[in-house]
Formats: sequence, structure tokens, C-alpha cells
Amino acid sequence: MIISGDRQISYSDIHARIARAATGLRALGVQGGKPVGMMLRNDFALFEVVAASAALGSPVVPINWHLKADEVAYILTDSGADTLVCHADLLPQIREGLPPAIKLLVVPRHRRSPPPMA
Repeated sequence: MIISGDRQISYSDIHARIARAATGLRALGVQGGKPVGMMLRNDFALFEVVAASAALGSPVVPINWHLKADEVAYILTDSGADTLVCHADLLPQIREGLPPAIKLLVVPRHRRSPPPMA
């Protein structure tokens, strides 16, 4: 089991999700060294993107989620990444500056369960 806060996922489930992510990235043209931009918090999706990209022989370009639109655009352009995987709540701060040809995959952000009432 992989545990993240109040969530958990089995190894077989994470491997299946990685395989689906690799299939989806390949369909977008990611393979053979084509970098994938990744603007994700520490979450299951981060592991899935990293492992799926590695399976395709493509490096991941991690992008700090504190950056602004022009900084993200520069990193994507400079790295040659034409695909970006981003948590949904981070997208508004960068959307206006994304290169027009970027292929964008938006991941919903998990909200932690509130602590139990005392």
C-alpha cells in the first residue's frame, strides 16, 4: 500500500494507473525523449506522471507550483515540453501565459478529509 494522508492505494492499482497514464501520454505524442512538464503537488498523480514518462523514455520537467505564468511559459519553451500535467487549482495562475500549442492535462486536486470532530 502507498499511503498519502487519509488516502491509500494498492501497488497493483498504482501500476494500472501508471500504465493508463503512459498510454494517454503516448497518444499525445510523448515518447523517445520528449519532455513532459509537470506542475503537481506531492500526490499520487505525481508518481503516476513520473513513472509513466519514464516508461516512455521521456524526462519530466518539474515546475514549481509557486511560479507565475511567464516563468512557466519560459520553462516549457526552453525544455521543449509540449505537454503539461497540472493540478486544476494551479491552472488559473498560469493559463494566460501557456504557449498556444501546449497539450494540457488537468488533474483534480484531492482535498483532505476534515479532522474528526472532538
